[in-house]
Amino acid sequence: LAASFDARKWYLYRQPFSDAFLHAGGNQLGRLVMASRHAAKKCIVLDADNTLWGGIIGEDGIDGIQIGDEFPGSAFRDFQKLLLSWRRQGVFLAVASKNNEADVWEVFDRHSGMMLKREHLSAWQIGWLPKAEAIPAIARSLNIGTDSLVFIDDNPMEIAYMREARPEVTCVQVPEDPADILAAMQALTLFDQLEVTDEDRKRADMMRAERDREVLGAQISHGDFLRALDLRIDLFRARTEDLGRITQLINKTNQYNLTTIRRTLDEVRALANADDWRLYGMRVTDKFGEYGLTGVIVIKISDDRRRWTIDSLMMSCRVLGRGVEAALIGGLADDARAAGAVEFVGSYLPTAKNAICKSFLADQGFSQTGEREWRLALADAPAVPAHITRLPAAAAAAPRSEE
Repeated sequence: LAASFDARKWYLYRQPFSDAFLHAGGNQLGRLVMASRHAAKKCIVLDADNTLWGGIIGEDGIDGIQIGDEFPGSAFRDFQKLLLSWRRQGVFLAVASKNNEADVWEVFDRHSGMMLKREHLSAWQIGWLPKAEAIPAIARSLNIGTDSLVFIDDNPMEIAYMREARPEVTCVQVPEDPADILAAMQALTLFDQLEVTDEDRKRADMMRAERDREVLGAQISHGDFLRALDLRIDLFRARTEDLGRITQLINKTNQYNLTTIRRTLDEVRALANADDWRLYGMRVTDKFGEYGLTGVIVIKISDDRRRWTIDSLMMSCRVLGRGVEAALIGGLADDARAAGAVEFVGSYLPTAKNAICKSFLADQGFSQTGEREWRLALADAPAVPAHITRLPAAAAAAPRSEE
């Protein structure tokens, strides 16, 4: 407070604030503006030696590296605390290290000074390949673009090579003095978000669960895999607390999106409260955990209430190929029949990115009746697949805060 006040400016100009205070305030306002106009980066790709800890594990050994309560190890520990706070906002953490893999895991698993643990990482590439080659593999494993990655390394040569080979990747060099690391990283605006949703907080853990699913899927047949997952869907009428996340999906989902109609939060609120519209969300869980809110369906109901038109339908690609598509239409058909409807009408509007859902309507039994119009009698709608359980309507309608 004392550093923010400038008595001389107050007496001269009736302006009480110091230049340092105004500069800090301007920076914070600038970060707010930037966060409202640019999407936050999705993943931090970290070097290990002299980035996550001081020293080189292959030369110094687990007892010789610097990480813990005493400086300089405490500076690296505080940096790891910051990384974990970003992870809690939904940012993925990954490691790209030129090292023997066993040496790196020994630090993560055994060193008492480490705040980061193996389970906090969503992806890794540890070996002797160039890091610019490791970057695309990490992006593919997380199903994100390389332009969503931030590469952090202490070596200026690695930084220079990455900028040359992968110019779309944002590169940040760790300061040479460990005491400067935390302040330099806290000053980054790359991960600023105006709002952190519940889905954001769970994202990194959900990605970890997806790796466990992949391991199971590689061990047994596809049919046995689907049965072993114990999939459950919650297809529910959207409530007030769901509308922020639903609006995110409406405006960010490009691939599995039948019509790619974008809407503001106010428009979504209006649809949720209108008698002739229905706004659905879909959550999916299995034995490994939650997939999160993975689907949104916007329905227009005809005046006679007998026809439901699918205005918008979008799903996350991470639930595809597990029968969820049929479960969505089957569950929706159950609700429509209960409300007196007899028919679905849908459309597919092709874009440069949504070819993956071109066959969705046909796959669910719809017949094409116009250039972009498809129809399905509810009597012919698919049932929810046997390996998927739809939560009962009472559970789906329960307030989210009581779940």
